Amino acid sequence: MIAKSIRNSIFLLFLIVSFSGCFKEDTPIEPVLRNGIKITHSIYDYQSFYDLSSDSIFTTPNTKWDLAFESSATGWRVRINYSNLQGLYRTGSSDFGAESYVIDNKKWIYDASSGNPDSTAIGNWREVTGDGPQIYLLGTYDGVRYRPHRKLKFLSVNDTAYNFSFANMNNTDITSVTLKKDSGYNLVYYSLSKKDTVIVEPAKNRWDLLFTQYTTTLFTDAGVPTPYIVRGVYVNPNNVAVMLDTISSFADITAQNINLNKLFGVQDVIGYDWKSVEINQSANTANYAVRRNYSYLIRDTKGDFYKFRFLSYVNDSLKVGYPMFEKVKL
Repeated sequence: MIAKSIRNSIFLLFLIVSFSGCFKEDTPIEPVLRNGIKITHSIYDYQSFYDLSSDSIFTTPNTKWDLAFESSATGWRVRINYSNLQGLYRTGSSDFGAESYVIDNKKWIYDASSGNPDSTAIGNWREVTGDGPQIYLLGTYDGVRYRPHRKLKFLSVNDTAYNFSFANMNNTDITSVTLKKDSGYNLVYYSLSKKDTVIVEPAKNRWDLLFTQYTTTLFTDAGVPTPYIVRGVYVNPNNVAVMLDTISSFADITAQNINLNKLFGVQDVIGYDWKSVEINQSANTANYAVRRNYSYLIRDTKGDFYKFRFLSYVNDSLKVGYPMFEKVKL
């Protein structure tokens, strides 16, 4: 039984490392087949926001932000940087001045890739019990575990602003922040290192798709969700919805193929599954290929419809992480 447990642990560790993109070499199964619209910055390292109507692409580094705050007048939720593999730990303590906290490494959590507003790692921080607001720890996943680097305390929110505090883990550099909302954007982003807001995404009516790295859950270890790092596509929560068609040829798809009952606005409705992967365990490599039979019908922020499909996951130098696609307005 002990030997079996060890084998299972080793296998789990292999899965974590392998699927996190830590292969010796990630290579494409097939070369670029045609010209299309290209994401020119690797989605391993950058977030690229794309607008279907204008073909504009706005790109920002994964490391640019730490927290994102809902910007509507009624918004109160706070998200953490999924593109930089951040996680959150709920200490259960209200002692912001403590220099250490008891941490159970199995209890780190992250925002659901679905974008469900009720499945954020921070959750409803407005619910205060005991001696005051709960202290949260913010950490970054290194492929094996989360390493905490900041402590957070959220204090208040109204229709125009948030108030919160943060500090280093050793209780130095304590900073108090009043962050103003901006209704022209889905979220207002904040950098803890810069101690300021940063522009990460375009205005909420000026982008439709986000090409990004993020964390999701595909398997668990004794019931505990295990971080699974993928690269794929999120959709703008502002009116964008998607339907997948795996039957029709791309050329034959028209507006008649649109089924309003099959349109979904879930954040990861496109996600990462538009590409397949073949894993060579002995060589520790992963080979990617685009699923040629996957076509997407997309309603953009303006209410217009497009058919969309991926052409490649590599750039002209055959480096992985550079999606290329085509789209046609219906």
